[in-house]
Amino acid sequence: MSAYYRYPEDPTGSNPDNLVSGELYQLSDRPVRVAVPKYAPFFTDSLIVYDGLTQQPLVRGQDYKIPTISREATLRFGKEIADAILIENSNVSSEIRITYQVLGGVHQNNIDNIVNIYEQFVNDSRGVDWVTGVYGKPSEYPPTQHAHQLNDVFGFEPITFQLERIAQAIQLGNSPAFELMLEAMRNNIASNAEIDQGLAVDKYMTLKQLIYAMDKFNFNSMTVKPNVRRLWNGGDLWFDLEANNIEDSVTYYWTIEHISTSPEDFHLTSGLIQMVEGVGQFMVQTVRDRHFEEEEKFRVVIRKHGIEGHVLAKSRIITLAQHDPFYQDRILEALRICCINSPRIKRTAKTHAVNRGQWRAPFN
Repeated sequence: MSAYYRYPEDPTGSNPDNLVSGELYQLSDRPVRVAVPKYAPFFTDSLIVYDGLTQQPLVRGQDYKIPTISREATLRFGKEIADAILIENSNVSSEIRITYQVLGGVHQNNIDNIVNIYEQFVNDSRGVDWVTGVYGKPSEYPPTQHAHQLNDVFGFEPITFQLERIAQAIQLGNSPAFELMLEAMRNNIASNAEIDQGLAVDKYMTLKQLIYAMDKFNFNSMTVKPNVRRLWNGGDLWFDLEANNIEDSVTYYWTIEHISTSPEDFHLTSGLIQMVEGVGQFMVQTVRDRHFEEEEKFRVVIRKHGIEGHVLAKSRIITLAQHDPFYQDRILEALRICCINSPRIKRTAKTHAVNRGQWRAPFN
């Protein structure tokens, strides 16, 4: 037949069923008084003690203290668990109320014996006759300062247990979380290929890779010089490109960055640049439009590893000038006016054929 327990065992100290609230306790009239809760042992971190007369909470270390803790229960469950309360403040009334969290289960106490042991000990005012009663008895263990082997000392288990927990916390901490962080960093380290392509902006870089990047890019000083800053409709624009700290022979790429232009304004919007001893040259050709266009702007971007590769430099903004509509074919213009020698024609045409078998303009 199993034993019946008022409260089930709760090693967490948080079971609401094991909470004893406002238990009334009568203290003795001795100078130092001991109170043992009826259902002790209890968890000290949730203990609340009130003066039964003033209903004010008592302060641990000032009005009361915990004389000893339950060594076995404390070591087993990892929380401070005690049996008794020692009331040291003589101003506390003879009645107190206690609210505490019960450990429960098989852990129980003999209240009367515990109270008698504590009160007899703390209230014993008898002196000790060290000269005739202690010194030299027995002779093998004289009452003087002496050392003991650590394994001969007992009663330090709760302290040792807490020290071990502190040491483990310092050495390990939250190991799974740190392992996840380290693994995430290892998986997000930039490779040399990503550094070459300029794709390592959101990744970690080791010292070795930083040195590689410095050696690869070497803080290049690069200048992009157009021969003009304002370009007329249909004109060609030459660029001189100079860079230091690069190989003797390397290929770069140029692309158009449209600010207000469009791809239709250029014959090509990208191309190669052959660099020889740090110097290269390339040309951008604009399309000669036949219709009116407002002033437009663009710039040239220098890249490596292809026309979508890492950007090395950009030119200053270049203006494509406003232009009016005009007729590129002077012969057609001559046909649509009344006179072949019109001042509107800058160059006088010698012969303008329309259809074979029709008329031919006279020689000039």
